[in-house]
Amino acid sequence: MLSTDETFASLAGAWRLMLGRADGLRMLDLSADGFWNSFFAIVVAAPALIVGWVGIANELGDPNA
Repeated sequence: MLSTDETFASLAGAWRLMLGRADGLRMLDLSADGFWNSFFAIVVAAPALIVGWVGIANELGDPNA
């Protein structure tokens, strides 16, 4: 599991890449361990994903909406 510092560095690197800044790659762990640790991202993203899924399910389940 990643430490808090590694998590923040990875998020900052991903954010920089989304903004089109190539220097974001330097903030990412490009090793084999970094690859396997990247699957931990689902734990970070899960709360937002669940909220979105519940919202969509509520809209689809209510035909009067």
